[in-house]
Amino acid sequence: NAGIILVNDVLDDAHEKRNPLCWHFVHDTGFETMNDALFLERVIYLFLEKYFYNKMYYSTMVKCFHNVLF
Repeated sequence: NAGIILVNDVLDDAHEKRNPLCWHFVHDTGFETMNDALFLERVIYLFLEKYFYNKMYYSTMVKCFHNVLF
């Protein structure tokens, strides 16, 4: 969800999120924030693979996260 919020803030050119400045203004990264958002999304799948790959419900979990993110 954090990655989606980062992308949304950049696309909307949001300046604040509940009072603090948005990530892309704090670090003056602008559209480079998209890389951070993709990294956050990728970490989810690395975590799932690392801890749940051998479980029979692994594919169900991955599908669940795909549905939530897309």
